[in-house]
Amino acid sequence: MEPDDRADTPPSPAPDAPSAATRRESSALVRLRERVETAAAEIERLRAENARLADRIARIGDGGPGVSVSGDPAELRTSIQGFIDAIDRVLDGEVSPS
Repeated sequence: MEPDDRADTPPSPAPDAPSAATRRESSALVRLRERVETAAAEIERLRAENARLADRIARIGDGGPGVSVSGDPAELRTSIQGFIDAIDRVLDGEVSPS
C-alpha cells in the first residue's frame, strides 16, 4: 500500500467561499470607499461655503468695513499710535473702560 500524500493537506475550500485574505481586502475596500465618500462630502461642503463667502464679499464690495490708508503716512502713523496708547492705558488700568 502506498502512502497517501493528500492525508497531510487540508481540504481546499469550496470555490465560492472567499478566503480570509479576500475578506480582509474587501473590508479594506469598504472602509476606503467610506473614507473617500466622507472626503468628497467635505469637499462639497467647503465649496458651498466658499461660494457663499465669495457672494458675501461681492455684496460688501469696496464700501464694506475696512481701513482706509490713503493720505499722509505720518498722519496715519500718529493716529494709529494714539489708538495703541489709549488701549495700553486701558490695559494698564489707568482708564476704566466705559
